[in-house]
Amino acid sequence: MSFISCATFRRRNPFSLGIALALLLAGCAGAPRDVAPASPISQNRRVEMLAATTRRPSSEPGELYSGERGGAISFDQVVVTTPPQPDPQQALTRIDSTKFQSERDIRAWVERHSATKRRVLLYVHGFNTSHRDAALRLAQIVRDGDIAAAPALFSWPSRGGVFDYLYDKESANYSRKALETLILQASEGPDVADVTIIAHSMGGWLTVEALRAVALKKNGVPANIRNVILASPDIDVDVFRRQWLEMGPRRPHFTLIASNHDKALDLSRWLSGGVERVGGVDLTPYRAMLASLNISVIDTSAIDSADPLGHSDFADSPEIVRQLARQVAGQDPSPRSIFSAAAGAASRNLSAPAPVAPPALIEPGRAPSPEAIPLAEMSKLRNGEIAY
Repeated sequence: MSFISCATFRRRNPFSLGIALALLLAGCAGAPRDVAPASPISQNRRVEMLAATTRRPSSEPGELYSGERGGAISFDQVVVTTPPQPDPQQALTRIDSTKFQSERDIRAWVERHSATKRRVLLYVHGFNTSHRDAALRLAQIVRDGDIAAAPALFSWPSRGGVFDYLYDKESANYSRKALETLILQASEGPDVADVTIIAHSMGGWLTVEALRAVALKKNGVPANIRNVILASPDIDVDVFRRQWLEMGPRRPHFTLIASNHDKALDLSRWLSGGVERVGGVDLTPYRAMLASLNISVIDTSAIDSADPLGHSDFADSPEIVRQLARQVAGQDPSPRSIFSAAAGAASRNLSAPAPVAPPALIEPGRAPSPEAIPLAEMSKLRNGEIAY
């Protein structure tokens, strides 16, 4: 496959940009490969996970669920067999699944797999991802990070096709209530003390929307949901600002993994009327301001990734995966070491990007700031305006 440079994209008109990038997307899958094992299964590691999905069961051989929307939330125990050592050149190998028969079975599984700290890692995949690839990605993160937590996957109905962007977006919308229910069940479970959520791409919008709904129902996000990590979030910056504010002051720590070289989010921005995506802008000039809001930033612009689109950098970088593992383990969520490494790599390999206008979340000139107004006062008229 010939590689189309970023400069070539910029020279094209928007329609050509969309077609060219869609073709590039079609030829460069960011999901882990799945091929026959190179070593006996008995020598490989097993990663077990709880998988909840709103997908319709598949009639295709070897596929558990399709990309179509189901009428229920299905729960399965999924086992992914992986190579014995983390090796990005060797594919993940095998998937088996068994249906949970009762809520008691689910609770018992979580209790067995959440380790002594009673931790859960919930992963929400993004656009253009099959159920199988979502399970492979979570297994890779758990394996490479050696994460000691009960892995849980929320798999929503993505058709796994590059021309199904709008269908996938509506499917994420369709799945909001299901993810909200899953988050509430995890936060209220007696065997769960700590929940970390990692959401990729379009799954970031779905996750933040579900957390917003939970916060409105519970007067804030439950305290044991401590970390939310949004990797390459495909979220309109104005929408994220509203979601974040409407959660109220009881919010988890947010980490935004962003890159100003993310070509997939370039296309999403074009499809969305030119509005910036949270994961596609250079947020590093605003780290201090965001930190005051309990939001950390990991800039992946300078990371060498196996994904030519720069949209799956978070999973391709061992340093970032280790940072995610530290956050799951309850350690310092501020990724200072990654900032230093990324900045150093940028100075060696890339020309420093020019600062961009800050996203709407921190845009100056919006006065009064809703964050500074007590919630009970936010709906009052002041100077002919109601804060929004």
